[in-house]
Amino acid sequence: LSSRAQHYHHHSSCSSSSLSSTKSPPIITNEEVSCLNTYPSIPSDLERCFTEREWEQRCSLAVSYRIAYLHDWHENIFNHITLKVDGSDSEPGGPYFLLNDFGIGFDEITAS
Repeated sequence: LSSRAQHYHHHSSCSSSSLSSTKSPPIITNEEVSCLNTYPSIPSDLERCFTEREWEQRCSLAVSYRIAYLHDWHENIFNHITLKVDGSDSEPGGPYFLLNDFGIGFDEITAS
């Protein structure tokens, strides 16, 4: 997906006259679209670490960082995207928030 997004992003900035001489972005199939609407399974070594909902939130946050990277929103100092973990208000020491570690690039963020 990221290579397709970058491919499309590259062509979206071209003028209309140059678009006619370039290859069109690939068509995404229905099977690929259904894969885009699902979350990957929690890795077996992390199953006891996260609830299913927190894993989904972590995946969504990782995707948000990748989208921000693709739009060059990572260039400024001290940028971050924060997520409050659902249900963490009632946990001891809560609420809990997720954000990137200092020094980790937006293109390096993962759900785990």
